[in-house]
Amino acid sequence: MKWFIPMFLLLLQVCSCSGPTSSNEDKGWQTSIPLNSYNSTPPIIYNDLVVVQLVDSLWALDKDSGHVEWSLKLQDGRAVTYTVPQYDNYAFYCGKREVYKVDLETGMIVWEFQTASTTDVRHLSIDSEYLHFGTASGAYYQINLETGQLASYFMISGENVISATAHEDKVFICSYSPATFSGHLTCLVDGVLLWSNETSGIVSKPAFYDGKVFVSENPSSTVAYEVTTGLELHRYNGYSHPQLSPIIEDDCLYLSAPETITKIDLNNNQIIWTVRNGTKYDLVSDTDQFFVRFASRIRGYFKQSGEINFEYSPEDEAISAPCYDEGIIYFIGGAHVYAYVP
Repeated sequence: MKWFIPMFLLLLQVCSCSGPTSSNEDKGWQTSIPLNSYNSTPPIIYNDLVVVQLVDSLWALDKDSGHVEWSLKLQDGRAVTYTVPQYDNYAFYCGKREVYKVDLETGMIVWEFQTASTTDVRHLSIDSEYLHFGTASGAYYQINLETGQLASYFMISGENVISATAHEDKVFICSYSPATFSGHLTCLVDGVLLWSNETSGIVSKPAFYDGKVFVSENPSSTVAYEVTTGLELHRYNGYSHPQLSPIIEDDCLYLSAPETITKIDLNNNQIIWTVRNGTKYDLVSDTDQFFVRFASRIRGYFKQSGEINFEYSPEDEAISAPCYDEGIIYFIGGAHVYAYVP
């Protein structure tokens, strides 16, 4: 069922000046929202819409003006979806115990799947047929994209499933035990265990390169494992954080931590650059830049040099990771959704 939020609760504000400064004098817009969102789900882009998850509802805003096109109440809301998968005109969001397939054209729920326990989903993923995710009780679910029916189920006792990532014919599950501060990286093929490695705790999603799977482990190591055997191939110590996912692009590995961001050449495993003042949130990549939420601000860095391109301080604290589309950065603040042109 679709629930509409009264439009009188919404106030649209537009600010338009010029110059990439940190004083809110930039082309773009900001749209007030009726509640403090306190939600780290990043915005997503669909055609001319920017879609955000705010506490227990979804809002679709026009990319150019910030005008609200539709809103949708999630009956089982108040959750954070760290990675929102999309295909065609659909996206997937999680609530406390349910996962939703949403039609981004209409703002309607296509199907919802209820789990046996609190989802605590951090990262959802999809392949051509299935949605993959896990729950705080250690359950991994494989759901048919079209029907919303359960296709496969796997249990990791005593650990939270943080991410379940499809890659080629395999699914890689990162799990973590708050009691022991340890966890596992588990590899499944067709729902059957291929291998599982005990780790020091992973609270993020993996990256893949040249037959290897890369994961960031507690407290500050990123480890490369061979995808078919689980054999450890290389370990990068001191440059990452278990809650922050590695990114691999153009033969380079980007690792982030609260203190630093580091770029490593995967051809020789040598550091290209390291910058101070890191982030507690995943990097967002574009062609020649990446973007991060840094403290209450949004920063852009050049990939080639690691130099800061811009820093933007919104009226209220930035509380989501940004997304980037056609030269505009979209993110959620404590009481606004922002479109910022660097």
